Amino acid sequence: MESHEVLKTVIEKVGAKRVSGDLKVSTPLVYKWCSKPPEDSSDDTNGALNPLDRIMAICKHTNNIKPIRWLCEQQNGYFVENPNVEISNVNEEYIVYTQKILQEFTTLLHSISESISNDDIIDDQEGEMIREKWELLKKHGEEFVTSCEQGVFNTKT
Repeated sequence: MESHEVLKTVIEKVGAKRVSGDLKVSTPLVYKWCSKPPEDSSDDTNGALNPLDRIMAICKHTNNIKPIRWLCEQQNGYFVENPNVEISNVNEEYIVYTQKILQEFTTLLHSISESISNDDIIDDQEGEMIREKWELLKKHGEEFVTSCEQGVFNTKT
């Protein structure tokens, strides 16, 4: 889905007038957000750079996805990047992926156990370290699932 289609879908459920009132913007602007932007960026008669496109532009121009991560956290979630799995670069041994995932999980559990056994608490720094290890574990898990979906393991070598 394109950004304007996503906004149209969610805004239709509550109404453009309510969204415009809540956000303190004009109703026509909300309708423009839900319209396909013009092919020619100098033509502003249809569509408008909507909030989703603006966030993407910020991420692109700063080369940083923290705004997206922040949005996910605000909705009680976390952002996990889709891995870029090149079939030619993937070791096609199933056990290698399984071991990688298990090693990361073991490292995570070890970090948690170590944090608690030191002083019976997990401080902010330890929490950040656990988060980093958890994100790496999710990345490896997603890489494995994506490899399966791309057929990496469906042939014998």
